[in-house]
Amino acid sequence: MALNFLQQKKKQKIVLASLVIVVLVTSVVLWRGFLTTESAPEIRQRSGTDSLRKADIDFNLFNNPIFEKIQAPLPPAPLPEVIGRENPFLPILSQ
Repeated sequence: MALNFLQQKKKQKIVLASLVIVVLVTSVVLWRGFLTTESAPEIRQRSGTDSLRKADIDFNLFNNPIFEKIQAPLPPAPLPEVIGRENPFLPILSQ
């Protein structure tokens, strides 16, 4: 019984030490993540449309003969009426 008591006491010390480590790591992460006051970078908003560029699209690209040869894709192949077996867990019998 004394041996069992000592083993139980040792397990309790290990669990307590693990719990203390978990609490310390959690508190450090929370402290650095939420409670530190770092200055956030400033976000400047652009005013007006001065900084917008005009989009220039060249549609003559589509006059290329390669684009004229493109056809519509083929329709998908029809699915078979019966798919699989009635009971897929039965062994396959070769005849």
